[in-house]
Amino acid sequence: MAQVGISFRIVKQLFMPQRLFSFLLLCLVISCKKEDAVDALQQFRNNLNGGAAKTWLLRKVYLNGAPQTLTQGQQRYTKTYKSNNTWSDWDGYTGTFSVTTDLTLVEVINNSIPPNLTIPYKVNQCLDTLLDVEYTVNQQTYRLVYGQ
Repeated sequence: MAQVGISFRIVKQLFMPQRLFSFLLLCLVISCKKEDAVDALQQFRNNLNGGAAKTWLLRKVYLNGAPQTLTQGQQRYTKTYKSNNTWSDWDGYTGTFSVTTDLTLVEVINNSIPPNLTIPYKVNQCLDTLLDVEYTVNQQTYRLVYGQ
C-alpha cells in the first residue's frame, strides 16, 4: 500500500496545472511536423489556382466589418490566379503573387501607378469555391470574399 501512495503523489505532482500545461505543450510541439505546414501551403495554392488557372468572382465586400453593397462594376469584378504565380483582373491590372508560410497572399501589381505596388492579404479562408481575404490601408480594413 505504501507504493500506491508514492505513485499517486508522483502522478499528482506530474499533472499539477503548470506541469500539465508544459507537458501538453511539449506533446503538441513534438507531434507537429514541418510537412503539415508545407501541405497546407500546397493545398492553399491548389485551391487558389486550381492547378492551372482559376477565376474568382467578387461576391462580398466589407469595410471595417460592415457589409457593403456591391456596385455594378464590382458585381462583374473577377480576378484570375495562375499556376505560374501571375494574376490578372477585370480592371486590366496584372501582376505576380506569392504565398508565405503563414498563408499571407502577397500581390504585386505590375502595371499600377506607382509601379510594383504590393498588397499583403491576410487569408481568412481559401477553399475550392471560396476565397476570403482582407487587407488594411490607411486604417481601413477591406475584406473581399470571392466565389466560383
